[in-house]
Amino acid sequence: MEGSSPFEQCAVCCRLFRFSDHAKQLFDKLGSGLVQNLKFRDVWAFAGQSGIVGYSDIEEIEFVPPTLDWPRSIDKKVCVPTKIVGSKIKPDPLANKNEKRRNFCAKFDGYGDFCETDHVDEALSPAPLTDKALERHKIFQVPIVVIPGLNHNAVRMQLETLLLNPGIQPDMVIVMYDEKFSEPASLAELFGFKAAALASSTKYIFQMEKALEKVWEVYPKAEHVVVLEEEVIPSQDLLSFLAQCLSTVEADPSLAGISAWNENGYQGVSWSPSLVYRVASTLPGLGFLLKRSFYEAAMKGKMDACCHLRSWDGWSFSSPTSDLQAAPEMVVPDVSRVYRRPYEGLSEQADFLKQLFNRPRVTNMDVDAKLSNVASLSKAAYELEMEQMLQTASFLDTANVGECLSGKGMGFTLPPSAGSGKRQTSVVYFEQSAEADMSILKKLAHCFSLFAAPGHDPRGLHRASLRFTVAKGDHTVLLVGSKSPYIKFMPQDYKIIKLTQLS
Repeated sequence: MEGSSPFEQCAVCCRLFRFSDHAKQLFDKLGSGLVQNLKFRDVWAFAGQSGIVGYSDIEEIEFVPPTLDWPRSIDKKVCVPTKIVGSKIKPDPLANKNEKRRNFCAKFDGYGDFCETDHVDEALSPAPLTDKALERHKIFQVPIVVIPGLNHNAVRMQLETLLLNPGIQPDMVIVMYDEKFSEPASLAELFGFKAAALASSTKYIFQMEKALEKVWEVYPKAEHVVVLEEEVIPSQDLLSFLAQCLSTVEADPSLAGISAWNENGYQGVSWSPSLVYRVASTLPGLGFLLKRSFYEAAMKGKMDACCHLRSWDGWSFSSPTSDLQAAPEMVVPDVSRVYRRPYEGLSEQADFLKQLFNRPRVTNMDVDAKLSNVASLSKAAYELEMEQMLQTASFLDTANVGECLSGKGMGFTLPPSAGSGKRQTSVVYFEQSAEADMSILKKLAHCFSLFAAPGHDPRGLHRASLRFTVAKGDHTVLLVGSKSPYIKFMPQDYKIIKLTQLS
């Protein structure tokens, strides 16, 4: 422009709505390495020179944030030399700009910090495997099915923490969503995961049934599947935990799979990330690995019998299958590897769901946690472990059990910790009229702050016994019923808690 300084001419140029490709080529010749990335409303500061060799170091761009407001202004004071020495290396702002994430955030609302300016350009890359012992482990070829609900921000958190699992293979993660609500598909694409639409359903459990049918079509050679339900956030060691258990579970036909969720995993009774248990007859749900052989034998086409309710109501598999000589069991961690977001909403089950999900729980935060009793997970080995614990266990005094049974107090005093990481076991024996009689165990579960929702039986049993940890994981407590085969270890002079003591 006649009568204007070069800087004024540049300022006028920067206020144009769009740079043509020819204009960008001209600035490229003046030493700009960023002009090719300039978009509408971006703020750009640049000083270049005709005949420069390389790229000018005096250049900066502030990109438009995903809210589509104006970007931050550039306040830059520099001394421009008469001859600008160019750099041989072209700056690459694309390494710091996540265009896909910006476009997603511009299209969808409600993702909070994920779409804030300070985070929107962060890369979404799968965490590399750091544990050499898990290299080429088959767990990384097990499909992971995410079955989202209507809370899209919860889905985002699911996928974000999944991506943080070291060694995860994005092509093995598939989000199976209701065809009427396609936003999760865009989320899956953003994270590099697969997505599949399912015919719309009136109930979430129908979506799960369809997802379990669909997954084997997408991954026909898969022998297992990992399922993450709605509002469930996996820990960063979920895959490591499953990998450590997988070979034992594969070899044992009495095991249906691996649960990442401990229904009794509340604060105070869930301490040891290194311990795993066997739990009978129910699949805790929320986050779990399922054998394909078990699914086809006990679930395929039979969901209305075993699993017509939500998994938190307790899926029951009491009938033996061709592979299982008794009711199937699941491997369950002492400390959960998934976190279920607190329940919010209106439901006939509201009180039960708040008891299950809103009480303070423990979820493992140690990405390098190693399991200590994996070798004891097979059926025979686990029975041996249980018997050894019972043979050396101390017995909790039941003299004050009336306080527990009447709801007036704990009723028990735990012995002090032995220290030095030495594990102890304490036992309480109680009377049953039949193996299914849980009347006393319901009271005991409430006393020890385990799962004890009114109208629901205790959870996490193995052969009419319930196992948990206290005292920072150094102390195991076993509640054993009189119809359990473990009753044989009860001393003759032990004062068993009797049904007649119930008010």
